[in-house]
Amino acid sequence: MDNRRNISATETIEQFYLHKFYELPPNLNALANHFNVFRLEEVLRCQQASPYSRRDYYKICLIRGTNRYHYADKTRK
Repeated sequence: MDNRRNISATETIEQFYLHKFYELPPNLNALANHFNVFRLEEVLRCQQASPYSRRDYYKICLIRGTNRYHYADKTRK
């Protein structure tokens, strides 16, 4: 029996923008490096857990206050 997860194809930065904002930023392809800042409430549409997926970009989240986050099979306060 194969216990490996079914991991979908790698998500591109273009797919991220289209999924979250329904459009691409005008300067996305003009830049060799792309950096953007979002408020969390602009990006999150629901409070459901997101399945793991590979991405060809990095996402960094800065969190203030007392929080609990879940990653893989771990929960941290």
